[in-house]
Amino acid sequence: RVSQQASFRFWFRSYSNVFLFHADREDDGIYEFSNGEFRDWNSLYIGNSSATTGGIFKSTSSAEIYVQDGIFQDNYASENGAVFSASSGTQVHSSGNTFLRNGILKREKTLPENLQWNFTGSEEIFLEYFDQLTEFAVYKDELPQFIRDTIHWYSSFEDRMKVTVQDLYAEFEDQIKSFAADDDISDDPVVVEEGGVFGLNTQSNVESTDDIFEENQAVEGSMMQCSSSDSVKSIINSGQICRNSAESSTLKLLNCRLEFSSTEMYENTANRTTAGIALLASFFSGNNSIFRNQGGPSISAFLSGATLSEVNVDNCKFLNGQGERGGAMILAIAAKLEVKDCEFSNNSALLGGAIYS
Repeated sequence: RVSQQASFRFWFRSYSNVFLFHADREDDGIYEFSNGEFRDWNSLYIGNSSATTGGIFKSTSSAEIYVQDGIFQDNYASENGAVFSASSGTQVHSSGNTFLRNGILKREKTLPENLQWNFTGSEEIFLEYFDQLTEFAVYKDELPQFIRDTIHWYSSFEDRMKVTVQDLYAEFEDQIKSFAADDDISDDPVVVEEGGVFGLNTQSNVESTDDIFEENQAVEGSMMQCSSSDSVKSIINSGQICRNSAESSTLKLLNCRLEFSSTEMYENTANRTTAGIALLASFFSGNNSIFRNQGGPSISAFLSGATLSEVNVDNCKFLNGQGERGGAMILAIAAKLEVKDCEFSNNSALLGGAIYS
């Protein structure tokens, strides 16, 4: 675990790292920092969990986080942000990453109370001791010296940069698949309260490009929970948001600004509000994006705007949506809507087949 002293501005680089099954039951996730810059390329973060916020990253003040071409899978936090918990002016820049099945606590009955283990690097010798390492990490307070001696850094950052995330995933594929097996989930799984991937608060935002968000879960905001400020804008560009599930909404925004560009959103589910984007006193703009095959028991399929929210959509498609009120979207409590060159097709609802206002 990397924790920064608050009095210092940090500058941190991370290349081709693997963090598997790191569990912190008394504190936050793997990285906790403020007031600086963090960059990570080609890394795997799988099966990690936090007792509070930020299953992987927690930033509390004016930090910039850059993550690129990584895989974030089966990570969890109890309260907010199963992968990222950001506040006080933090900016998250994400590009080319896959976020899969975050937000649900796995192996609830077998996770130890003490810190498990994390592995940094990708040497072949690690696999030789994988079984012993796992056994000691789960049942012992610390790893034996002979195993710790075999875990070492690459000789240089140049060597690390040659390793791709695909290489790392292939190397650990059997262990990852074993961890992700359905019978590893408890009968009554625990889900993060807010933000299956992103938990954003107080002037924080995210810029996402070419990311995939799939099968993430949360009570509210299976992909994102944002309670920030309308002076900062989050951007989702060329993204895929699919098959995420929540009690309420895939993206939940309170007093925030959000822009979708060339993004596809489909097959997400929720039990109330909307299966898509829930706005409260927030602004949403969408262009060249597709919303399709979504709905269920929620009020509307793709978008819900309330309390002075504003929605502007241009050249978007809303297809095969189902809801109680507004097959595609619902606007209420002085919300505003502007639609230009959009297609609404095969949407259905008890009231307002396409839009309810």
